[in-house]
Amino acid sequence: MLAKSDSQADYYCFCDQDDVWLPHKIETAVSRLEASTETEQPAMVFTSTELTDGELNPKGIWPKPQQREPSFYNALYENVAIGATITMNKAVRNLFVDHDRPDSRKILMHDWWFYLLVSSFGQVIYDHEPSMLYRQHGSNVVGGSNSPIGKLKGKLRSFQKHTGKGLLHLQASEFNRIYGELLNPDLKEQLDLFLRPRPRLIQRIRYVRNSKLHRQSKAESLLFKILIIIGFI
Repeated sequence: MLAKSDSQADYYCFCDQDDVWLPHKIETAVSRLEASTETEQPAMVFTSTELTDGELNPKGIWPKPQQREPSFYNALYENVAIGATITMNKAVRNLFVDHDRPDSRKILMHDWWFYLLVSSFGQVIYDHEPSMLYRQHGSNVVGGSNSPIGKLKGKLRSFQKHTGKGLLHLQASEFNRIYGELLNPDLKEQLDLFLRPRPRLIQRIRYVRNSKLHRQSKAESLLFKILIIIGFI
């Protein structure tokens, strides 16, 4: 859809039809992009959301503010960018359409792919102020929760979906195929380290010691390291 969008537009947004944009969404995002980046630099803004039920009754802010700045080192392990909140500039669209199209079977989510892409070559801006009402109802494919049990279930679903099946590796391999040669040396080194086979325990321990990759929370980063060491990831 992005490839078929108007190539003359200055900014692009993803939109989920069951959610409600707040009136300031585009204006605030464009202001942040214009104030923070050069026009030629790929850049995107994403925000938290106001959770609601199916009747738009408020249920709180989700997710809570990020503990660490968005970065490539986070994007290989975790997606924090909620697709329907993303606004990106033309440079991002050009970066996407001017290269090979990724195999959609190897991508976990479209918003995750763009978080990975923009954090590699430009600037990812997080705004904790919600830009939309995120409607939670019985037909949600994905969604959020602020309750302790809901958060725990969400984390468990995420780990079950994205680990143990090589899905993170598959997505990273596809990214390397398309953009690997364009990465700066440090990012390329971290990507290669992640993709390198680690059949032996000592290799997995060395990887954990040398990797700069992380998840947002220290607890989840530690769990990820343990899963790598035992060969689950």
